[in-house]
Amino acid sequence: MTSSIYFPYSLACIKLEEYQTAKTALEVGASLAPGDSRFNNLIKECDQRIAGTTLLFGIDFNSIMVMSLSMTCF
Repeated sequence: MTSSIYFPYSLACIKLEEYQTAKTALEVGASLAPGDSRFNNLIKECDQRIAGTTLLFGIDFNSIMVMSLSMTCF
């Protein structure tokens, strides 16, 4: 299979804000075309966007979940 199918698919996923799906497709494409930096650049962008989805109004909801879970364990 060729890597050329994974790049446009991942771009479509990014437009739909499906960053995890896009990242998965980009990782497959990168494994098939290790010299193509476009895949790695977009993987980094997806990582940033995935990390940004946990922030809303400057609040890190992942930290809140960890804090609330640790408080209920006592």
